[in-house]
Amino acid sequence: MRDYGYDAAGKSKISAEESAALERLLDIAFTLKTHQGSRVADVLLAWWNGETCGHLDLTTFWNLDQSIVRDLCKVLGIVINRRVYPDSIGYGNEFRYLVRLWRPELERTGKSRTSGEI
Repeated sequence: MRDYGYDAAGKSKISAEESAALERLLDIAFTLKTHQGSRVADVLLAWWNGETCGHLDLTTFWNLDQSIVRDLCKVLGIVINRRVYPDSIGYGNEFRYLVRLWRPELERTGKSRTSGEI
């Protein structure tokens, strides 16, 4: 089994570069009630819980600024290489806020959690 790098609490570590990319994307999804903010939220929420919070349409990347696409590629690297949900790397609160902001109907029904939280 690969060592993905876990801290003393058992949380998967991510690099400073990966963390910065994720935080830039979260800022966009939190503050931009625009097409790009909505698309970034869609991608991030597909990672949180693709079954209930959305899906990943790869054509989404066509309509985003290249700097955003680069950050999304870094985040996809976290998903692919570390095989973790956002809450296991310390971003659970931020993603729960994304659900409240972009998928409020799911928060009310309790169907917005990651499989790690169920």
